Amino acid sequence: MSIRIPARTDNGISCYIAYGTGSAGAVKAVQDAIYFCYRGTTAYNRMMDAGGRDGIYGNGMVSAMKWLQANRLGLSGSDVDGVYGPTVRDRLEWPLRWVGGTPVGVGDCSKTWW
Repeated sequence: MSIRIPARTDNGISCYIAYGTGSAGAVKAVQDAIYFCYRGTTAYNRMMDAGGRDGIYGNGMVSAMKWLQANRLGLSGSDVDGVYGPTVRDRLEWPLRWVGGTPVGVGDCSKTWW
């Protein structure tokens, strides 16, 4: 089974993605996780309203990530910053099934990313 995780070649799996940063592929992997594993949530709606799975970490993704951090990932205070990083990666659910490099199976998710 092949599971993509957002990672940059210059910092391994300790990828940080904030507003306006991150490769399109890394951002798309986070967006795929929200799309397939958090459908029906406020995070999903905020992401979809701002362009969906477009590979851009803009205002919609920051807003979606803040909602996830506060409401699904158990973070609080200054940790609710809208930034994707190692803590979010470890707590986020990821799509489990892939066909031809594309995740399939809405709700078929796990916190295991490796």
